[in-house]
Amino acid sequence: MQRQNLTTHPDLYIARFWSKVQRCAHVQRCTRCCWPWQGGIKNNGYGEFFIGRYGDKVKMVHTHIFAWELAHGPLLLSVDVLHRCDNKPCVNDAHLYLGTQLDNARDAVERNRLQTGAQHYYHRLPGLIRRGEAIGNHKLTTADVQQAYTWRLAGGTYGEIAKKLSVSECLIGEILRGEKWQHLFPSELAEAFTLQDGRKRPRQST
Repeated sequence: MQRQNLTTHPDLYIARFWSKVQRCAHVQRCTRCCWPWQGGIKNNGYGEFFIGRYGDKVKMVHTHIFAWELAHGPLLLSVDVLHRCDNKPCVNDAHLYLGTQLDNARDAVERNRLQTGAQHYYHRLPGLIRRGEAIGNHKLTTADVQQAYTWRLAGGTYGEIAKKLSVSECLIGEILRGEKWQHLFPSELAEAFTLQDGRKRPRQST
């Protein structure tokens, strides 16, 4: 089965995509240079690109996959696009090749690119990580999240806070446990929220 064909979108999307790519001045298909994506970067280090809105949902795609399909056509669902250059933001299709998720995991181990600590993209590219209101399909604002912290400290339940903000109780739980909007989560509130919840908070990702 094929993935959705990303290249059927209007030329406007394709032009906007290339406007956010830093291409070298060499030949059109340079095998030497990386072409780094200059737009938003996901938490996993890959670039992401907005290709439209479907109803109330925002459609985002990985930029290296979009670049591959522009050059070679639609992919099968069982196939992934991997990087020869080990540079996740790179969208030069000459640096990309097809493989499986198992191939990708094996490459990560063999090439020692399982990034943690100071090498993680959160630390290496902080300005490009999309957080909070910078995410296209965000449901709350920074002010909403900070208000949720205040209401929780005042004894409000997940359900009460969710109703006030017109979102799901599940989302409020994730926010108040520091699983979402982590960049706003005040560390000094962790113990207070833990005592209120009566359980340990999950360890935050790096």
